[in-house]
Amino acid sequence: MAPEINQSAYRVFENTNSTDVGTVLAAQNTAATLATNGDAFRIRSLLSVTQNQLRQNETNFKLQFAERVGVCDIIFT
Repeated sequence: MAPEINQSAYRVFENTNSTDVGTVLAAQNTAATLATNGDAFRIRSLLSVTQNQLRQNETNFKLQFAERVGVCDIIFT
């Protein structure tokens, strides 16, 4: 049986260009607003693996995002 992978939580941080995650920009599982468009930021994502174990280097993940206007993400494909 293939592993089932789900995002359990996420948090957005200020970028510090170091190994430190930086200042928290929003509460856990809450969207953050950047001071200026194009500002660098960091996202920590907690993934849960169920059904089976996930072996080292078994899966690659891709972060996909889109600009949100109101309640819609108008350019996500």
